[in-house]
Amino acid sequence: MKQPLWVNLAFPLAVKKECIWKVLTVPSMTHQNWCNCLLQNTYLMGNIIDCTSINQKGTHRTFMRSELLEYSPCECMRFKIYHQRIGKKYHSELRFKIIPITKGILLNIKQGDFTHFPEAEKIFKTSLGAWQSFQENLIKTCRPLS
Repeated sequence: MKQPLWVNLAFPLAVKKECIWKVLTVPSMTHQNWCNCLLQNTYLMGNIIDCTSINQKGTHRTFMRSELLEYSPCECMRFKIYHQRIGKKYHSELRFKIIPITKGILLNIKQGDFTHFPEAEKIFKTSLGAWQSFQENLIKTCRPLS
């Protein structure tokens, strides 16, 4: 049996949970911090969420489609990500969890399981790199608590 391939990052940020929540849910903030992704959603359970980018002509192009599985403002969010470029049967789960700590929050980002994907290790490493880049962007974007 193969080991599950889950990206699992947890890191503290000296910010208010509302700041992180905006970065995770407001389209202008997701575009800035989350792989140029403009989330298109009303955040209702079961809704399909399109992640779009804007091309040079100003039109939106969907590059990721997901389904909202869990949504609790300023606490957690969970998606089923459809990896359509690989094939309709491939999907992963993406989870964000915000945990209050003494000086700010602990953000946990978890995505997987990539074990059943073709080229699973490569996709896992690409995803890990993207989330590490996202982490760096968060640190630059969010204002520390004073």
